[in-house]
Amino acid sequence: MGSYYSRLFGGPFAGHDETHLRELSARMKDIPQNRRGRPRRGDLAPSGFVYLGQFLDHDLTRDETKLEHASTDPERTKNLNAPRLNLESLYGGGPKKSPDLYDLSESGSETFLLGNTKALPQKRIPSTPDDFCRRNGRPLLADHRNDQHLILAQLHVVFLQVHNRVMDYLKRGAFADEPFPNETIIETASPCCLALPMDRPQRILEVVCFAGDFDGHRTERAAIFQAGSGRRNSGASD
Repeated sequence: MGSYYSRLFGGPFAGHDETHLRELSARMKDIPQNRRGRPRRGDLAPSGFVYLGQFLDHDLTRDETKLEHASTDPERTKNLNAPRLNLESLYGGGPKKSPDLYDLSESGSETFLLGNTKALPQKRIPSTPDDFCRRNGRPLLADHRNDQHLILAQLHVVFLQVHNRVMDYLKRGAFADEPFPNETIIETASPCCLALPMDRPQRILEVVCFAGDFDGHRTERAAIFQAGSGRRNSGASD
């Protein structure tokens, strides 16, 4: 597994004038004089794209080059992840190669291990199963970069919960026409997670509602995955 990086526009760019780049970086600083009176040009991208983009980037690329060797040409720098969206940052090597991530009590129907948040009685905030499973304080993750900050961590947790909920649906007989011959339940569930609507960050809120809907009223939320699983047969979730 793995490939090598390349330059988007060729290069190298030795000797180019950085004047405009420096002017741009100065205007991007979050300081009062940059905030006041700055005209808004067109529609701004929703801030959710920043964190969704970070999650996707962690799935597509992984470079463990040490800083002292960071000047290595991209063409000789190996990408340790597959350069396609296959959620390996979530699934790792699967239950056989990454067993620490899974509840292995049902072979072929493995779900992700989840942990509980810390209760705050003084603020009347109860503990919930919305955290990573942790061992000695260290989260059990296929890619530990997804624990860099709280928003990214919670996005990762949502995908874990979505997988577990899809597994619950499949075990109850939902999407019975989806499995391929000799396919296990977990092999059916992972492409359903890949088919999630990622075109707009607000659509992720639908997924959050689905993953966090523990009151038994699940029918309307199933439409999200019914639509997503339809892409699977077209090969979009390869």
